[in-house]
Amino acid sequence: GKNHMVWHRAIRALGLQFEYATDRMLRRGEFQGDQYKVIILSQCEALGPRESEVIRQFVHNGGTVIADVRPGLYDGHCRPLSGGYLDDLFGVHHTGNVESVEADGTISGLVGKASVDVKLPSLHVNPAIELTSGKALGQAGTTPLMIVNRFGQGRAMLLNFTMVSFPNLSLPETPEADAQMLAAIFDSSGVRWPLRLKNPDGTRLRDVEAVRWKTGDAAEVVAVYGPLNDGRHQWRPREGHVRRARERDVPRPVRIELPEAKYVTQIGTGEAFGQTKTVSIVIRPWRPTFLVLSDRALNSPVLEPTSATVHQGETLNLRAQVPGATGLHALKVRVTTPAGEPSAWFDRTVITDSHGSTNFSLKIAFNELPGTWKVELSDLYTGKSTVTDLQIVR
Repeated sequence: GKNHMVWHRAIRALGLQFEYATDRMLRRGEFQGDQYKVIILSQCEALGPRESEVIRQFVHNGGTVIADVRPGLYDGHCRPLSGGYLDDLFGVHHTGNVESVEADGTISGLVGKASVDVKLPSLHVNPAIELTSGKALGQAGTTPLMIVNRFGQGRAMLLNFTMVSFPNLSLPETPEADAQMLAAIFDSSGVRWPLRLKNPDGTRLRDVEAVRWKTGDAAEVVAVYGPLNDGRHQWRPREGHVRRARERDVPRPVRIELPEAKYVTQIGTGEAFGQTKTVSIVIRPWRPTFLVLSDRALNSPVLEPTSATVHQGETLNLRAQVPGATGLHALKVRVTTPAGEPSAWFDRTVITDSHGSTNFSLKIAFNELPGTWKVELSDLYTGKSTVTDLQIVR
């Protein structure tokens, strides 16, 4: 729903990513809680007893659970409850099931080691709530906001407002304090940033996200993309975003800061930044810029045919390898004729195994032109390539 999409946008605006866990996964014991620091319940109004117990145990073991509004007011069959399944976890008591109220809110206090002081206009809050063991860091009128409750070794936090009424962190007019508040929640929960996107002056980069894919034990691919008002986050064309889209349709400088030095290469251009903790690039609007981050330098691929000579009508077996690779690599195979013309019928992409090697074959036609052919193998990540001669004889 819309509330989910706003959470997506907010998390990515902070430079983080997330994974989904379904209620079925929780019931079947498939959720590996020890691999995560935070669970977010996005307007999760219906919860079964088994799911509730898994969440409760996650917090008891040291995790943090964050709910925006009305967690567990219905059971797993959507039957209303007299109180929320997780009321004891959040340190509150839901006194009823009523419509939301719009009110201006303020939140002030310490979140972890960070001092938070924000003013949030026009929040949609749930007024039917009372504090028990939870402590509120803010309020909207008489309604408590950001209720924090210690539970076992962890904590539960009830924001008590819908995320659709929370300011959009990607917009330039949104106060940075709003983003700092959410960042403080994640930071104090033990979440660590794999990278940070910043402007050249060091301020948080807005309206741009970085999505990462792990490709091996020591490498990952990062896509840097923006602006974000392209429909994927369901916030166009309201708030004048069509006009903003035109204004932002210009290249943007991006500074990427890493917690530790990595070997960085830009995919497509092959530009190598060496081993560094800071990378400065310029991204084009509406198109992702791909980078590969590796713990070690990426070597040129090696191509080894079983024979340098092959007869017409035979099959040539070849082995492709990226020395020192610790993950999957995509390698492009291109072949040219003795006349120097491309032979598109041989074109292909091969994927290495986790050790950087793979085998493939070329079937030579009976009427293929005799002579010296060239087989080029290039690494999609780095653009590095190698060329091997191949003799086709009658």
